[in-house]
Amino acid sequence: MKNKRFSLVEMVRNIITEEDLTDEQQQLYDTLGKKYESFVAGLDDIVADKKVRAALQAGLKDGDVHDDKINISDATIAVSNLRPTQNEIDINKSLNWPLEKKSEQLKTFLKGSNIEIMAPIITLNGKWVIDGHHRWSQVYAFNAKATMKCANLKFPGMNPIDGLKAVQVAIAAAMGEVPQNTVEGTNLLIAPEANVKKEIIRMIEGGSEGKKALRILKMFNKIQQPTAEAAANYIWQQIAIMQTKAKPAAGAPARGFMPQTDEPSGGMPKLAQLLKKGVINWNEPL
Repeated sequence: MKNKRFSLVEMVRNIITEEDLTDEQQQLYDTLGKKYESFVAGLDDIVADKKVRAALQAGLKDGDVHDDKINISDATIAVSNLRPTQNEIDINKSLNWPLEKKSEQLKTFLKGSNIEIMAPIITLNGKWVIDGHHRWSQVYAFNAKATMKCANLKFPGMNPIDGLKAVQVAIAAAMGEVPQNTVEGTNLLIAPEANVKKEIIRMIEGGSEGKKALRILKMFNKIQQPTAEAAANYIWQQIAIMQTKAKPAAGAPARGFMPQTDEPSGGMPKLAQLLKKGVINWNEPL
């Protein structure tokens, strides 16, 4: 008979008895079942505690060393087939690099095949962006037909928000912290056409990289004339597709609560091993 599968709360109780609980561990119990934003904030408060981290890494002690493994595999996925799990994407962090800093990137974006920016983005079940939203939206904004390299977590049936929780727990267990970031500029997922075009024109007209970007867009026949207005029209067409097709997951949190798998630098390989080995049990909802 197959051994019973435990929820994360039950798994933690198997490792630490109530008599041994520290205040931080009691907070862990209270945190696990909360709504996502409260879960992240609570986890960040307590993860420095060594016993908390031991509890979070106890998935291999639940009676079945195989049942909780999250397969991670290389995949190439069309940007248009992916949806965000955060509800904010900063237009500056998404578009300013190819328009203001390194326009040469546009050649890769416009060719559109198997694109990788620094590292593969993290996806869940070939559908949800878990980490790498700004890289994903950056490519989407210049070529809605492009494909990207992804490190895809395969866990059939997992709710995307539970997927975020699983990755945050793995980050916390691996790194002893929950790195966070924020959105400060216009939200690319919902911004109206006029606002988006205004921001694009501002970036293009800000320096020499903008002029190079115009030449590249014309070289690939995306615009007829190398003007900021023509480029803004083309880029908006791609963003309009994204805003229509790529609706955030139900309950998607703000940017500040999202997993940061590349912070601190070098953390992702250890994180991947925790997920692959089934360290965290996420088979039952909290």
